[in-house]
Amino acid sequence: MSFCQYDLSEPFPTKLIQRLNKHLSSTTESPGRCVVWNNYGPAETTIACIIHRIDMSCEHSRTAIGTVIPGYRCLIVDEFSQPVTLNQEGELLVGGVGVFAGYLGRNDLTDRALVDIDGQVFYRTGDLVRLDNDGLLYYVGRKDHQIKLRGQRLEPGEIERCVLEASPLITSSVVVKWDDDHLVAYVQSDDISEKELRQHCESHLPSYMVPSVFIVVKQLPLNANGKVDRQLLPAPDFSSLLSSSTSDVNYDQTAESNTELEARIHSLWCELLGHTRIPTTASIFSVGGHSLLLMQLYHRYKTTFDFDTQALNIAQLFKHTTIIDHARLLALSINDERYHREQWFPLCVTQGPLSFAQERIFLDEQVRLISKDKNVYAVPLIYRLSCVLSSLSISRLRRALHSLVAKHSILRTKISTDTNGVLIQTVLPSTDRAQGYFGFRVTCVDDEQTNMLEILGCSDLFDLATGRVLHCQIIRQHTHSFDDNDDQLSDGDIISFNIHHSAFDGGSAATFLRDLSVAYESDDELETEDSALQYIDYAAHERQLGMSASADFWRVQLDAYDLERGLVLPVDRHRLSDERSGGAWVGQFTFDDDLSRSFLSFASLHNVTPFQLGLATFYAYLFKLTGGQQDLCVGSINSNRYRVELRNMIGMFVATLPYRVQLDPNGSFEQLVGQVRDRCLSILEHSHYPLQHIIGSHHAPAFLEIMFDFITDESNIERVNLGGTVLQSISADLFDHIAKFDMMVTFVHSQSTGISCSLVCSQDLFDDTTVQLMTERFSCLLHHLFNSALFTTEKQPLCQLSLILPHEQLLIDAMKNNDNHRPSSTDQIISQLFYEKASNYSQKVAVDLDEQFLTYSELLVYAQHLAVVLIDTHGVKVGDIVCQCVERSLSMVIGIMAIETVGAVYCPLSPQDPLHRLHALVEQTHSRLVLVHASTREIFDGHHALLDIDQALNMNSEVSDNDRDRLSHVAVSGDNIGYVIFTSGSTGTPKAVQVRQRNFVEAIRSLVEVGTF
Repeated sequence: MSFCQYDLSEPFPTKLIQRLNKHLSSTTESPGRCVVWNNYGPAETTIACIIHRIDMSCEHSRTAIGTVIPGYRCLIVDEFSQPVTLNQEGELLVGGVGVFAGYLGRNDLTDRALVDIDGQVFYRTGDLVRLDNDGLLYYVGRKDHQIKLRGQRLEPGEIERCVLEASPLITSSVVVKWDDDHLVAYVQSDDISEKELRQHCESHLPSYMVPSVFIVVKQLPLNANGKVDRQLLPAPDFSSLLSSSTSDVNYDQTAESNTELEARIHSLWCELLGHTRIPTTASIFSVGGHSLLLMQLYHRYKTTFDFDTQALNIAQLFKHTTIIDHARLLALSINDERYHREQWFPLCVTQGPLSFAQERIFLDEQVRLISKDKNVYAVPLIYRLSCVLSSLSISRLRRALHSLVAKHSILRTKISTDTNGVLIQTVLPSTDRAQGYFGFRVTCVDDEQTNMLEILGCSDLFDLATGRVLHCQIIRQHTHSFDDNDDQLSDGDIISFNIHHSAFDGGSAATFLRDLSVAYESDDELETEDSALQYIDYAAHERQLGMSASADFWRVQLDAYDLERGLVLPVDRHRLSDERSGGAWVGQFTFDDDLSRSFLSFASLHNVTPFQLGLATFYAYLFKLTGGQQDLCVGSINSNRYRVELRNMIGMFVATLPYRVQLDPNGSFEQLVGQVRDRCLSILEHSHYPLQHIIGSHHAPAFLEIMFDFITDESNIERVNLGGTVLQSISADLFDHIAKFDMMVTFVHSQSTGISCSLVCSQDLFDDTTVQLMTERFSCLLHHLFNSALFTTEKQPLCQLSLILPHEQLLIDAMKNNDNHRPSSTDQIISQLFYEKASNYSQKVAVDLDEQFLTYSELLVYAQHLAVVLIDTHGVKVGDIVCQCVERSLSMVIGIMAIETVGAVYCPLSPQDPLHRLHALVEQTHSRLVLVHASTREIFDGHHALLDIDQALNMNSEVSDNDRDRLSHVAVSGDNIGYVIFTSGSTGTPKAVQVRQRNFVEAIRSLVEVGTF
């Protein structure tokens, strides 16, 4: 059986597994009989502290570094030194038997590297790792190699692994940040093109992680430690970026702007796209633009040219996509006379612009959400007949809906574009044909939930182009008999109303149900006041509002916030395009009575609303979930019915707004609650300002992908009376399985059922198991914060809050307490163990090298001989540092054992290092002596005291009994330094790591215990 070890503070490369298997396949040894151990351990932890046996017979996408070996203990912490959850990356701290004594002559570095936690010393490795559900550790990368690009924290190791998978011809890759705006990938390969690399990365990584430039080299520059020397990497040439993205455009013919307006538009394009010049006839999509950037551009036009949005709609920009096209459209719009009104009154119009909210929903559904089998923007009102005092007629209900649609024109309004491509709404006439403006179906089924899901999947549920925004579905119980009167509904039947969100919001429900009840009772047309505003009037008036103060407010609110960055959620995959499928995974939990009372009591005690308290807990949760991100911005909605005329109007008024909080990790939860309360109050005055304008003025795409809401169920919509029949609202949980955002957290407070919480997360990013785990963590945090009558955690620093679940704590504790119940052997030293081996196994081979070998007894004799020379001729004493610079040989082992025998400190030097480095290292150690042999003597000749090992061993002198007795009484303890080894880590600056005698002895003992030695 073959046996090999891989000793590095890095993961075992999967390509090395493939190469080993290929080699073994060409020999008589089968891969399954090859034992490979991956040993992880920085020099500061002595040899290895984490190991993993690699199964060579399996395919590996990523190899673990393993589990903690006996005698060691590990912690994974965030930047605030708090433990992280399973599968969350953090810095690895190593404690236990192998932790070094410190850096020679660098107490400052030692103080930073060693930390005391609960009375135990841990070494900060600077390595980022994560612990999986099976207790295996995975290496993620170096903490000092993390990249922050435009506010987004990136792990270059993930990108490097993706690059390596692009081709078997790639042997190495390193990704670095260049300046402040670009990722550059350096790829070591003989034959691969930048185009191939880019295509591979674009198909496996989100756009913000795809390097701007790929530089292919035959050999990456290495430093003396064999690691990539980042300072010697060649500078990238960014001039190719524009040409590569616009290679299909003829610049010579179309690059120049012909008018002043074209020149100003060209300048805006270049600013947003990051180019220096763009052809005026090039489509924005051919020069790196996308739909969200086009929305930014529209609002930049609005602020720059101050045109009337009724004259130029964003839909026109999607149809006409060149600089010349935009200049023509703006020239027509800028000259339009602006029409201002202060009082709101009916305009008696049947056609006009969309409201800002309508426009947002319509474009979001058309551009961002691509689901064909889900009506993402359906607003459900679902009721079960629970008390039938008199018969409820289907035909009468249909007539009531007809009256409702006739009264509220938004329910018979279509959305289209005019001849200029401008988005408009048109109110259809209120006639008998109004019954055709809504869908109406009656079904008889056994499985009502499946039926309702099928309704959501109907592609023809709504048709905005014809004004069909309302659908009524009646689901009759299959067990009932309808032979006598097929028009009557029975107890237990269901009525489901679905209204498109562009025409309806939560605040419309009470008016809808009230008017429906009145229309059903009267079985006649609903009265409509001539002075009553319709939704189309609101849309027109809204666009005349002065919004400069609100624009300034939101500019200050989001100042210096990078809206493109997003929060680092524990996603299972990255989104590779701007489109959304709409699929969702849902996690839910319900507050018990104690938790509900405690939550509401806390809100009352601190004078905050349940919404504000819920939002504060969500911020605390995100802070921990993202690994300590402090500048948090989430979206939430505001009813936006800021005028009396709007309170009883059906329509879409809801404003989606960014709620930004800059959280203090050392501040308390109580302080965070106050901060959130103040922020919410300040936003109220400016909640009418459209999200599109906020996005446009900050030059960012639709950044609000994490949403929060707190819903208080209203009794006036929970129970509805239709002609003596009581309709009881039932749960619309099945609608939660539609994801409009990456994550939506919703609290629901009902007087009858208490408080519940749901997490609706996009299937584009998350697996169901991840969503359930995140839900458990949020529930755990809420219990931690509120499940106490005394609120003992409200003053606890936020950074000390924990999302670790009980079953995870067991794995974490096992890794932390791995060295418990193990007897120590601190009195043993290296030379003593060697003497014991030589006494017990004198004739066994101790060293075997290239057909040369030494038995234990021979090695002991040679080592003692050289040790006497060290003491008598060179005056070496206990604790002196003795350097040794020899090639790999028997003499090297003899030198090591001789140095240890006299109680000196062994310091290895590599003959392959440059001369200046070797001399600098010897000076740094203040070494009394350098052991050499013939091939390395000339390196130091004339500069330092030298001892040629081979010459010393060839001296015709024997070790006397007195010498042996003298050597056996050298006073060395386990706390003495056994050796010093230089490591540069990731910095390139040599540091002398001091390892105690007991560190080495215990580390070897641990490795023997697990079977790697």
